[in-house]
Amino acid sequence: MSIYKVTTLICIVTLLKLSQEKCVDEEKACVQTKIHGMVSADCYNGNLRKIPQCLRSDVEIIDLSFNRIRKITKEEMGRYSKIKMLYLSDNLLTNLDNSTFEDLTDLITLDLSLNAIIQPPLIIFRLPSLKRLYLSQNQNINIVEAIEEAKPIASPLELLDISFNELEILPNLGILPHLLLYNISGNHIVNMKIRDIAGLCNLKKLVNTNFSAYFQSSCDCWNFQKWLRERDVTFTKIPCDITEESCSYSISEEDLQIFNDCKSRLDEINKKSNLLKIGIGAAVFIVVVLSLVIVYMLYRRRRNRKLLKEKQLNNLLNGKKESADFL
Repeated sequence: MSIYKVTTLICIVTLLKLSQEKCVDEEKACVQTKIHGMVSADCYNGNLRKIPQCLRSDVEIIDLSFNRIRKITKEEMGRYSKIKMLYLSDNLLTNLDNSTFEDLTDLITLDLSLNAIIQPPLIIFRLPSLKRLYLSQNQNINIVEAIEEAKPIASPLELLDISFNELEILPNLGILPHLLLYNISGNHIVNMKIRDIAGLCNLKKLVNTNFSAYFQSSCDCWNFQKWLRERDVTFTKIPCDITEESCSYSISEEDLQIFNDCKSRLDEINKKSNLLKIGIGAAVFIVVVLSLVIVYMLYRRRRNRKLLKEKQLNNLLNGKKESADFL
């Protein structure tokens, strides 16, 4: 055997050994199981520095919180294209490439809180299934600029958490008809205005604990809160400099138009959803009816066969009886 072949064989064996050792280490760090029928990997506090590559490729939930991960690549995440929930809080993440989560089209929950992210990847605002996004406690995050660049937000976000990011300006989210909960706690906004939430026509809860806000005028403070009350949004009362009775309630036409545009979009979404439900219901009804018809036809067929056999047997018995009587 030539020296070249021997060297190649040694390299292959070494790589396989290193790969096996790596997988053994990852298996120790991660517990793989099933949660509500979904394949899950619990890698919490596993002292991991990279995304593990030896988990099941069909894993749907990965908890990588409280590790030492500094960087994530598209190739690392591409192995887990079926993932629905990804928890990356309390790591050492700073910069993420825009393509990092590009292939995660089934992703519903993404937790990037408690990191040092400066620029969130814009692709997260375009993921088609993303409903819950946690970006809290990334104190240098350029969330305002990132969202402005990403608009219009295409992800069907129902929960957005940007709390404790030391923000002085809230991002203009545009129209988000799905958003139900918006967490802005722990920020200190210097110019709060209705425009910041006008496009959130389906909002149910504004979480604003440990929060302070300044308004362009003292009456804007009451106008903002009255806007929320009229739309049945739960929130923590914001102290104002003057009494509510001292102010007349006025909302700009532009803010009302943004809200109405959001409502129109929401109505369209609900109509499509209802039509889909009706279509599914009709399809199920048709399948059930066809199944019953098929079952009934099979029943009649078997019954007719049974009656025919009984008739043939009776005819045979009657024929034998007549022959016996004749003899």
